[in-house]
This record gives sequence, structure tokens and C-alpha cells, in this order.
Amino acid sequence: NHETPYVVAMQRMYRIDDPQACFTFDHAPMAKEPSLAENERFATLQFKTKCATVIHGLAGYFECKLFRELSISTNPLTKSQGMFSWFPIFFPLRHPLAVRPGDTVEVNIWRKVSESKVWYEWCLTAPIVSRLHNPAGRSYSMSLNS
Repeated sequence: NHETPYVVAMQRMYRIDDPQACFTFDHAPMAKEPSLAENERFATLQFKTKCATVIHGLAGYFECKLFRELSISTNPLTKSQGMFSWFPIFFPLRHPLAVRPGDTVEVNIWRKVSESKVWYEWCLTAPIVSRLHNPAGRSYSMSLNS
């Protein structure tokens, strides 16, 4: 399914550009429970291609500051050495995209929340506009209920 992100060990891949920060979460002690809207996120990211290639999806990485200087990361630029229990996430594209050197690939990504689930939606906005992947979490979501 091209609307389901996959948590995978990415070994045979080509990065068109360096990873960029997308969403930030601060889990400091809170005076109140955050609202659903406060847990939603949106980002637009732009990547410059270095060579002609075909893009089949997007890689998502995780960086977490656990305590003071202690952190874990799946980002290839800051990856935690010896860590094998956390993997990046792959957001597939329904239609692969051929790009040329110097093209700008622009991506919109949302983290959406309802009373019962969390999900991601994504689309390309350059060099072409793609359809929205996984609207309303129709193909993939994470349950908030146990």
C-alpha cells in the first residue's frame, strides 16, 4: 500500500539531500493536558537534487534528547552507534518521481490527531503536485486507545 509508512532499516537507498528537521515535541512537565490541536504538526520541506534519479518515497528520522547530553538518533548524520532497535520510517509515493540535477523537491507533511488515533499525511508540491497520501488516516494510523 502506497499510503502506509513503513519502519525499516534503510540500507539500499540514495539520499537526494541532507535530512532536515520537521517536527519538534517538548515533553516537559505540563500544567494541563495538551489539546488535540496542540499535538498536530505541519511542515513544508525543500530538498535540492544533486543528480538525476527516481524518488520512490521519503525517509523520516528520529532524534531524541533523553536527558542532559544523553540522546538517541536514527538520523544518518547523528546516528547512535550500536543502536539496532530503532529504525527510520519510509513514506512511499504512489507514483515514483523522476528528477533532474538541481530540481527542488518540496514536501508537505502533517501529523494529525483525533480522539482515538494519530496518523501522518504527505504530498509533494514541487516539482509536481502529487495527491495527498493517507488522508484522515484511511490506510494507516496509530491507536491512542489501549
